[in-house]
Amino acid sequence: MVFLLLQLLHGAAAGALYGLLGIAVGLLMRGNVPANPALGGVATLAGLLAASAANQFSLPFLLLLPWGMLIGGLLAAAIELTCIATLGRPGVLRHMPFAPGITVIAAWVGAEAAASLVAGPAGIRMPADSFPSLVFGSGELIVRLIDLLVLLVAIPGAIGIGMLLRRTPFGLALSAIRFDAVAAAIGGVNPRRVLLLASVLAGGIAGAAGVAAACMAAIASAPATATLGQSLVWNGIAALVLSGGLATHSARVSRMQPIPILAVGLLLGILGALIDIYVPRWMPLVPWQGAAAAILLAVLLLRPFGLLRAYVPAALR
Repeated sequence: MVFLLLQLLHGAAAGALYGLLGIAVGLLMRGNVPANPALGGVATLAGLLAASAANQFSLPFLLLLPWGMLIGGLLAAAIELTCIATLGRPGVLRHMPFAPGITVIAAWVGAEAAASLVAGPAGIRMPADSFPSLVFGSGELIVRLIDLLVLLVAIPGAIGIGMLLRRTPFGLALSAIRFDAVAAAIGGVNPRRVLLLASVLAGGIAGAAGVAAACMAAIASAPATATLGQSLVWNGIAALVLSGGLATHSARVSRMQPIPILAVGLLLGILGALIDIYVPRWMPLVPWQGAAAAILLAVLLLRPFGLLRAYVPAALR
């Protein structure tokens, strides 16, 4: 029983990272701009560069975390500036209905290529003395301090982001842009400035998640590789979609809801931990990616507004 609870704790910590990436992706979605998986590459690069800095300069965790957030914020802002510049210039892309999707794919490919270049063939392992690797217990019955820290930061962080979006001019402006960017600009909102601030915030969240993921990999005696952020971002997008935390049906519900996104991320992490414990060894032969996609579509067909539809006004159900 104790072993099961500890595994669920590990899964919840991973799920918290899924939820944070889902929130980061949701911050940048608006209009015809789809979810940007390039934030997974941003998380990977932040984790890799933090691990490299820890190896070269022996930086402590309290410096590695803001370092990763700074890297993530700058990278996400650069991606957003590139997308805005590409879509704003006269040319072929500007008049294509799927131009935002093209720029998102290009940013994703570029971020993954940069992560592969930085990681190299062997990856970069975070040194054990640079992060809170303390564990309680022995053998398989251990509590990892990094798991507790991730949960203790993610939950208040999601609540804080929700308050930021609900109660500040930045949050109201971002909601207006999400609903109708042209109308928001006519009303006096500067879309470029607001989107850049949102990209810095989203990149900072992704960078922090990447640093935490690199630390969690090091505890498992594994290096941070170029695929560090892939699982985080795709599970985060799944949490974003399944939660119904991103609604753009009207101006009054165009505001993102971080708490349900984090809740579904935690659920996905716990389900992953249960699968690791109880699924037989032959089950990896099953095409889990296709099965997961089928389950995702089935859930959305049954509950179009997501699993937590209490966040959707009754008039829109």
